[in-house]
Amino acid sequence: MKFRKPELLPTLFFVSAFCVMCALGIWQLNRLAWKTEIIAQTEVAAAAPALASLPQDVSGLAYRRVILTGKFLHDKTIHLIGRQQGMEVGYYMVTPLALDDDGRIILVNRGFSPV
Repeated sequence: MKFRKPELLPTLFFVSAFCVMCALGIWQLNRLAWKTEIIAQTEVAAAAPALASLPQDVSGLAYRRVILTGKFLHDKTIHLIGRQQGMEVGYYMVTPLALDDDGRIILVNRGFSPV
């Protein structure tokens, strides 16, 4: 009885493909945990009560609601032209807002406007 020698190239291909697929599966599981943590942080921040004013240090305020009063500087509105939302082409209007409490100016995205 004569045994056939196994070919090395197909074996190496399937072993390396198996290793790559396992690594991609582990990467997807790590990515799922990361995304789940981000969604949980976003939900906690959105459910928190709104802040009465904007603090000087705004780090850590992602997705946090803030109540602001001030005056829009309409003459300084920026139109971000050439944007697309779904199938519509238009622009975003970004307007500076001068806060009443300390005069700081923040940019407010006032939304999308189709052409």
